[in-house]
Order: sequence, then C-alpha cells, then structure tokens
Amino acid sequence: MATNRARPEFVFFRSLDIVTVVKCRQLSRTFKGLVDLFLATEYHPSKALARYFPPGLYYLFRVVQHRSGAIVSGSTVVKLLARESFPTADLDIYANINCDLSILLNFLTRTIRYTYTARNTQHADLSCELDIRRRQHENNMHTSEYSVYGPITVLDFYGDTGQKIQLVLCPEEPRTCVLKFHCTASMNYITHDHIVCLYPRATLLDRVNVATNGPYIADHLLAKYAGRGWQLLNTGDHNQSQPRFTNGELKSMSERHLQDHLSFAIRIGGNVSAGALGIAADGVNSIALWRQYLDDYGTVTLDHM
Repeated sequence: MATNRARPEFVFFRSLDIVTVVKCRQLSRTFKGLVDLFLATEYHPSKALARYFPPGLYYLFRVVQHRSGAIVSGSTVVKLLARESFPTADLDIYANINCDLSILLNFLTRTIRYTYTARNTQHADLSCELDIRRRQHENNMHTSEYSVYGPITVLDFYGDTGQKIQLVLCPEEPRTCVLKFHCTASMNYITHDHIVCLYPRATLLDRVNVATNGPYIADHLLAKYAGRGWQLLNTGDHNQSQPRFTNGELKSMSERHLQDHLSFAIRIGGNVSAGALGIAADGVNSIALWRQYLDDYGTVTLDHM
C-alpha cells in the first residue's frame, strides 16, 4: 500500500477532487484500472471505521453487512468521501428491523464488545426492546420520535473508551431511510461492496447542501453541515443556469436511480459472497428508483419507487 501511495498517478489523482477522479475512469481501460486501485486504497472504509473497531475486523463487518443488509451512513461517510477531519460523534448503522439481526448484534456486543444502553423510552433489555419495536411495527404503531423521518427507533451501543455506535432500525430496506434524510449532503452510504454518493457534484465538488423532505427540519441539523463548510442553498432562490439544477442532480422534477450517471459508487475490493457466510439478506437492493420534486412548501422531497 505504501508503494501505491508513491505512484506518480496517485500523486496526480490526489491533486483532483474525487468527482473528477471518478470521471477519469472513462478515459481508457488503463485509467479505469488505475482509478479503481486509487479509490480502493485512498477511500477504503476501514480507515473511517478504525475509530470504532480494529481494521482487521473490517472484512468480518462486511460479511455482517452482506448477511443482514445493513449499511453505514451519516457523517462518517461524508468525512471519508470529502477527506475532511471534522470530528464525528458516532457511527450510524442502518438495518431493516425484520432482517436477521442476530449476526449484526453478535458483532456489536460480542466481537467488538460494545454495550447496549437504553434510552428513557426504551426497554433496558435489548431482546425485549426489539420485540416491542417489532410488534409496534407489525401493528403500524410507531411511537418513536424518529418514525416520522423513516426509522422505527435508534439503539445506542458504547465501547469501553466512549465510542458510540447507533443502530438505526428501519421499517423497510435501509436505503429508504437515506432518501428521507434532512439534506442532500448526508445522502451517502456504505454497503458491503460499495461506497455510494447520491449527490456528488453538489456535495463534493460544489460543496453545497439543500434541505430535503419537509419544512420542519431542525436548524441544528443543517447548521452542522454549514459549520463544516457546506453552503446551504434554498431551492427557490437558485440560479437556473447552474448545471446541478438544470439537468443535474438537483433538478426540481426528476426520476433518479441509485446507480444513475449523476451519482457515483466506489467498489470495495475483495469478494465477501463466497463461502458458507455468503448469503445475502432479503430486501437488499430491493429499491432502485426514487422521485424528487418540490413539495407545497418549495422543499425538495424524495420518494422511493
């Protein structure tokens, strides 16, 4: 890996923004191979997750993701893609409440030895809390403060030295929760085999952010990204000549695809699907399309299809 970092091509790629680097894949087959190697080296998720568990356990975590359909999202992924050094308070893992959570919970509580800590509105016993939330979901009685934004509830796990992992339980495939996030800058995620950015031009190149999904977004959520260098844009005041609005990612009325030309994905090297543990979870890749439009309040709203 040290040899790769010294390659002149890698020195050149580091002088470019990541959006331009990804576009270099299209230049030739040779460039595609170099870009893929560069991205796999420089943007490897184990670097972003090293604060929460040793890099040597990352392959096992990928197996856990593959089996459970869990994804990583939130500030951790933005920090990795933007190559920023701002502090992140916790690691956010999203999973379907109806998937087999046992392998994921075993990783959290036994492999990396994190401890579940109940909130005031949660049962102190983890198994009981899961049973309660599953019954509420089956009866369509979501009482969590998070349910209006997509998740059913959020479970907190703490490491010995204060690290915090939040397990966000979703009623559907976890990427549906990503599409209900409060702003475009946060719409990035890591699966077991890819790192995905849904708004790369706005988030990583232009460093702008648009509030999404309703008029009641808490100001502190948007202020967090503003404080990290992302300019907040109001959809009603934008310059229509800018490509990100006219024919690009933030076009008011459009149908998007999780793997369309406007988003980009970095493939994570190494195959985790081989062997006895290579059983993908039900519901993985169950959504592909979403629609974005301006609602009655003039806010960009996303609905998966």
